[in-house]
Amino acid sequence: MIGRDRKRRWAVALVVMTAIVALVALAAFASAPRAAQTQEPPPITPPPAPTPTPVPLGNPTNLTAKTGPNAGQVSLYWTPADNATVHWVWSVKLDNTGGKWTHGETDSAVIDGLEAGEEYWFRVIAGREADGETARWSRWSNWARAAAERSIFIPIACITTIRTPCQFLDAVQEIHGFDGFRARVKERTNGRVIFKMQSYPQLGLDYSDAINLIKNRRLDAGEVYPAHVSGNLAMLEAVNLWGLYPNSVTQFAVVDATRDDVHRIIEQATDGVVITEHYTDGNYFFSAKELLSPDDFTDLKIRSYRAPLEEMLTGIGAAPHFVEYTDVYGALERQSVDAAVSCGSCGAGQRWYEVADYLHGPINGSANVSWLVINRDLWDSIPPDLKLIIIEEGYRHREKLRKLAMTVWPEEVIAVNTESGMVHAELSLEMHEALFQAHLNSALPRWVERAGGPDAEAVHLFNEAIAPIVNVSINPDGSVSSPAQPPVGVPGRVAINFRETDGRLEAVAETPCDGATAAAVPDLHGGGSPTGLSCINGQSANFNLTPLVSDGHYFKIQMVCIDRALAGCGLTMGEYRHTWDIGFVERVKRRTNGQVQFLVTSFPQMGIADGLDTLRLLEEGLLQAASIYPGHLDDSHATLDIGNLTGLYPTRQAHLAVIDAIQPQMAELTESRGGVQIAYLMNGDYYLFAEGEVHDDPGAWQGIRVRNHVNALHDLLSGLGAVTVFTSLADVYPIWGTHGILDGAIATAAVGYGQRWHEVADYIVGPLPAVSHSWLAVNRELWGEMPPDLRNIILEEGARHAYLNRHLVTERTEPMAVRKLTAAGLKHAQFSYSIQDEMRRIAIEKVVPNWVERAGGDSDAVRLFNAVVAPIVKVRINPDGSASAIE
Repeated sequence: MIGRDRKRRWAVALVVMTAIVALVALAAFASAPRAAQTQEPPPITPPPAPTPTPVPLGNPTNLTAKTGPNAGQVSLYWTPADNATVHWVWSVKLDNTGGKWTHGETDSAVIDGLEAGEEYWFRVIAGREADGETARWSRWSNWARAAAERSIFIPIACITTIRTPCQFLDAVQEIHGFDGFRARVKERTNGRVIFKMQSYPQLGLDYSDAINLIKNRRLDAGEVYPAHVSGNLAMLEAVNLWGLYPNSVTQFAVVDATRDDVHRIIEQATDGVVITEHYTDGNYFFSAKELLSPDDFTDLKIRSYRAPLEEMLTGIGAAPHFVEYTDVYGALERQSVDAAVSCGSCGAGQRWYEVADYLHGPINGSANVSWLVINRDLWDSIPPDLKLIIIEEGYRHREKLRKLAMTVWPEEVIAVNTESGMVHAELSLEMHEALFQAHLNSALPRWVERAGGPDAEAVHLFNEAIAPIVNVSINPDGSVSSPAQPPVGVPGRVAINFRETDGRLEAVAETPCDGATAAAVPDLHGGGSPTGLSCINGQSANFNLTPLVSDGHYFKIQMVCIDRALAGCGLTMGEYRHTWDIGFVERVKRRTNGQVQFLVTSFPQMGIADGLDTLRLLEEGLLQAASIYPGHLDDSHATLDIGNLTGLYPTRQAHLAVIDAIQPQMAELTESRGGVQIAYLMNGDYYLFAEGEVHDDPGAWQGIRVRNHVNALHDLLSGLGAVTVFTSLADVYPIWGTHGILDGAIATAAVGYGQRWHEVADYIVGPLPAVSHSWLAVNRELWGEMPPDLRNIILEEGARHAYLNRHLVTERTEPMAVRKLTAAGLKHAQFSYSIQDEMRRIAIEKVVPNWVERAGGDSDAVRLFNAVVAPIVKVRINPDGSASAIE
């Protein structure tokens, strides 16, 4: 009975409390209009305090309001009232709407359901109810004011939401261990950025007009698909020439090699920003009849929807018919077409297995590649921290789709279609060869015409970036040659793949096998030679040739980097998670079972000025292992400076070719000075970080003060009219930001980001066609103490690292650093053609002749330049020490 009476009294008390709360709410509404007029909180009068008061009831105080944690929420904190049993929060907008009560905890509450971006007033009242007492209320706390965090809603249009990459973009739960881009961005931004998935048809828009829709701001974000572009955007088609690439590894190598240029072209055309890439599984022929040989394709009516596909089909004798994607089912059913080409999941999504009997394929290297672009006005309105999250998640989305496209989807899509009644058959080798020849004879020549002819930018980019990978080149008359002859000095191509090992992705370097005479890992020049070729054995790269036989050794080697902020050093240690490479140091430790351990430090940490005396310190044994940067060596080593003549190299590829061509001399010089080269490092492209706009007009360089660190760069900058300031990396930020001595500095993007130059600069300009590079060397006496198997393992891992490092820097770490810098507020600009031409002129007239003088005139270094470098850079040194351009 006592329990029932107590429950009855609590019920009555709750009714009383609810009534009082309602009265207070009415009072709040009644007095709130004053707030709208004066921007002050409305007064609220609580009911009279009841008497007697056996236990004194305090008042809540110190109320504060903060935005978040999620959109539409405000967090409140206060000092609780003494002896209170309940706290309630009253919230109301300035215009007296949205008023409501929220039950609070003892000292806090999260108010949700608020309108993002709107300002609200808050006040807390406490209550007390206890046996033998009448329910009563405290006085009000102070007012607190806050705005609910505004979410950024971004509709993003896919070609169609049933395509696999769009489904993964929108995934809200894990599929193959992968939750989608949209869900991750929402979670990581605490709801401040919310992408909304839609399709062009749902929006009533034509996806073939995506470029203009984004440029004209009719679309916030959308998928740009290469089927509907040509002319200035022909490079988008170049990475989707199905059948030209022998496999998906090669196709993705093409995507990587052209990424910077493709993104630049898209962003210029759309006035937008590329945030991620899409990949599908390979493309197949969905056919009503069996297709066994090229003869079976003669006059076969095949659905087509893009120019390169139509030209490829014409090249094999088929009769292409344009049919919209959504109309293919009916066309196959009516037999107005005999077959259709699409990705395996795309056809399955439209149930083509109901109207086609055979699934032939996939076509070699035929993943669909497209790009998601956000318009620049919207992008610029997003805070830098949120931009960075979008960039990171875009990168994750891209890499995960690529892995699925290579390893998971091929089996899945075949299973889905065959389980629904189709018969799957691989295309014959004869058929793959016919498709390849169709590109040489039909698709590529017509692509050249659409691109604007053999002198078009896209054609030049094809020959620079794609031709060395696919061994196909475009001639000056627009015709096509295969095999293509690689440029002088360019090493064999290396494909970078990613494989899952122990539950995580790991980068793998793979090289083509050149037959019985192909080099295994070279033991000359320290294994780290970027020109060293390796031979594939089945699916495994031959970078792992030497078995471990030694036991009981322990070589703990201090390895000194120029600066730990350099990408080459970071990759050596495996510090960049987004590359999925564990790094040279860790791999050596694992393969030697801990018998060889490199401990990484830097010259600044050791109190050595940028490694200017590295070779001597290495020779004398004062350094056990070190990164040797040719720009820091004195004039007695002029041969090494051939790879640092900034302004001379017309392209990045040309500079890399020069480095490869002179690399044996670098290794021999290292050996003559008591060192052994074990690995080669690429740190990234050079960029100019600047306060002003100096990327268009050469005259804008007059008098600007730019940080310099090597002789050749001084010659180039002074030739442009700049004033060079020699200083170490660590000193740039303080003398620029604090003392204003600098107007700009040149370094890699990763270094600029690591040194926080985005806080003192306004622009990142470039890249210059010049790559920061160095190599790792070990003291020769220490090297001689190691057993042969340990030495060979180090050389093999050095060779592997050289391949991976080059790829990862140019395709991953540097582009990521540029995106981080632009997300942090820097404007990214390219050097104009006029400035590039001026740099080339200065290189010929000043940089090279000054280097000849430092080299000693008629020297071995000059003869080496004319023998192996001149054919690459098209510049020759004359007998009088001057330089001239050559055809």
